[in-house]
Amino acid sequence: MAPCRRRPGHQGAAPQGAGPNRRGLSRVHLTRALEASLRRLDTDYVDLYQCHVADPDTPIEETMATLDGFVRAGKVRYIGCSNFTAAGIVSAQWAAQRGAGTPFVSLQANYSVMARAIEAEILPTCVQSGLGVLAYSPLGSGLLAGRYRRDTPPEPGSRLAEWAGMPSPMARDFVAGVLAPRHFDIADEVTAVATALHTTTATIALAWLARRPSITSVILGPRTADQLTAGLAGLAFDLPAQAAARLDAAGQFTVVPPANGQHRAA
Repeated sequence: MAPCRRRPGHQGAAPQGAGPNRRGLSRVHLTRALEASLRRLDTDYVDLYQCHVADPDTPIEETMATLDGFVRAGKVRYIGCSNFTAAGIVSAQWAAQRGAGTPFVSLQANYSVMARAIEAEILPTCVQSGLGVLAYSPLGSGLLAGRYRRDTPPEPGSRLAEWAGMPSPMARDFVAGVLAPRHFDIADEVTAVATALHTTTATIALAWLARRPSITSVILGPRTADQLTAGLAGLAFDLPAQAAARLDAAGQFTVVPPANGQHRAA
């Protein structure tokens, strides 16, 4: 047996092939996916295994019982979720409690100075349920790092250019959402703060996020060693309270209660 190594695992509802057993959070697919991950990583277990997105076609009780079995077998140390709604988190925790099983310990969510919708319901739910929060896309897919320009198509070779070239309408909608005028307005505020403090926009965006309440860790996602070094420096940057307040106001959103009583961010 291979020596134990600490590695992250990540599994979700996105299809990985044709057929109902090649996607989702069913017992069959989760088990096959974990075993395949362990083989690829050449390890006996992973420290944190996260469900990438919720699966409306599988009872949450089945998902949580399967994940609990992984923990009891020693193949997974802790379990978490990603991109779950507040209601989804509560349902999962209740299912684990009812089955005397293993609850989620983390949520991975899109969070940055320009993407703050999780503040409405998801962050309070994480606090109440005892989940750590791992923020991904802290630079807004590169916009907060100055990667893109207003009213200008994404530069060839960039991540958004790749998404824009996909045939999927969802991919194109994602690009349009990132490049929304309001997001450029927020980026302009980040740039102004960075200029005043003689640093980069990426540093300011990361420093703002690192000091946010309820944030456990920030996923940097660097492609190069230089990007990693710069990202770590940004997380350690001492952002003045006045500058943080300016960014708080720039990225603030309005919570709109629709007719069904479920809040959404606008």
